Amino acid sequence: MNGGSGILGYEVQIDDGRTGKFRTVLGSTLSTPDLMSLETQVFVNKLSKGVIYKVRYRAINSIGAGAWSELAYMRAAQVP
Repeated sequence: MNGGSGILGYEVQIDDGRTGKFRTVLGSTLSTPDLMSLETQVFVNKLSKGVIYKVRYRAINSIGAGAWSELAYMRAAQVP
């Protein structure tokens, strides 16, 4: 905290690996900042091996959501 309102949760998004359309995989509203829906769990479990996905996040406080982070890139791998 830097003197502002305390953080209530985070929103994390990942793109679809093709068109760049982002989907929220964690958080999204002030009332449920850290809950993952069943639909999101299915989406995350269907990531394609070898595809590079973009990930971003932002903090949520009582005022609202902050700015998005810089993009992080991850390549989906198979279970060892």
